Amino acid sequence: MRGLVNSYKNLNPIWHEEIQKVKFISILENQEHLYIHFLRAIVRYCIVKDDYSVDSITKQMSFLYSDVFEIKNILRSGKLFNMHLSKLIAAFKASQHDIKTELDNFANEPDLDINIDDNSNIINDRVLSKWYHIESQTYIATPESEIQGELFKTTKRCLNTTIVTEKSLKYLNNNDTFLCIEKEIYLYHEHQLNENDYIIKFHGYSVYNCKMMMFYDYAEYGDLFTYFQVNHNSSGNILKDWKEKIKLAWEISQGVKYLHDRKVLHLDLRSANILLNFDETGEGLIPKISNFLWSRDSCFNKTFVNPKIPIPSKEKIWKRWYDPDRLLNEESGLASSDIYSLGLLFWEIAWCKAGNLPFNEIPIKNLHAHLQKKNQEKMPELPLEYRRWKDVVSKMCHLKSGDRYRIMSVETIMGNLFKGRSISISSNASSATYRSQLLQFCRTYSSDDTDYTES
Repeated sequence: MRGLVNSYKNLNPIWHEEIQKVKFISILENQEHLYIHFLRAIVRYCIVKDDYSVDSITKQMSFLYSDVFEIKNILRSGKLFNMHLSKLIAAFKASQHDIKTELDNFANEPDLDINIDDNSNIINDRVLSKWYHIESQTYIATPESEIQGELFKTTKRCLNTTIVTEKSLKYLNNNDTFLCIEKEIYLYHEHQLNENDYIIKFHGYSVYNCKMMMFYDYAEYGDLFTYFQVNHNSSGNILKDWKEKIKLAWEISQGVKYLHDRKVLHLDLRSANILLNFDETGEGLIPKISNFLWSRDSCFNKTFVNPKIPIPSKEKIWKRWYDPDRLLNEESGLASSDIYSLGLLFWEIAWCKAGNLPFNEIPIKNLHAHLQKKNQEKMPELPLEYRRWKDVVSKMCHLKSGDRYRIMSVETIMGNLFKGRSISISSNASSATYRSQLLQFCRTYSSDDTDYTES
């Protein structure tokens, strides 16, 4: 199709008939959306035909029949499109009358207009087409850049002239997981997630070898969990400074607040899903929230779908950040679930240690019972000016979801803690100076004694 369109452009660089031009563009847009649906059907077919987790063979066959039927119709439509486009190109070599006749025949071809039930999908073909990149627009920047992660394979790529990270799921083996990829595109598009400075920017997707590849901003310093492993004892560890820890936690809470303000729940907040770049000064880290596979739009039921990862439960370490309700029922998910996970993420940042998983000594299968006893992870010893952080994390990780802070309170408190850092209490100060600084510090926070628990 692309070759024929290019031939048309070469033959007729300027089209003066505006009505004809609009009609032709409408035909092209329809074919573009059919092509996107074709790719979607091909990917889903490749997944479902080998999916042994479906409830019954009847359900599996229903999926396959539907996809094969749509693929067959779209292929027939594509052949007709090429035929009519060839005739239209030939008409440009003849008379203006021939152009109108062929264009009318083109527009009125009934088999070009395929009836597709787009309402059953999380995101429609028209929106998907806005984010699609053809394979030739990308190439691997460096062959050695491929990283095999916990759930994803990532590769450093060039998308046109932009350096990006290509991310593909390692376990794309059932329809629910495929829907979660489409759900992530929906959330970025519908809720303008690219507008927030603390959410990783999404550049679009491509399809090759029957797999969807997602493109995001390249994060120079990887993810926060890896940063802990590599830098916890390094002299270059920026997070040795308590001010930087508070800043990082505050900025993450700003990203989560942006999500919650739009009724989006992340539901997988942990260090592995926080990507890192340097700030504009080159001296501080900027967090970027990533991975929306488990996320949902609380106002849109179609997004209430979770990926199915075929690994033993004991290896699903992300469950260590789940609140008690989600451990009992993974399908549940409230804003308070994010607050609990965010509290454990703050705990990770406070310690900044390698291999520091929440409740690491407790098997995941026993974790719910352990939390029912009101057990919490312990924060490290904090500087005086930041000791309130310990109480904040404790409140965020409260056993009862209704007793946890809301994100507005968390973001406000963390912002106040960071801004109050300029009132530092030096260990070398004299006793009188120390008392003076301590009094000033207490006055600074006296106006912040409000109970931030929101009913």
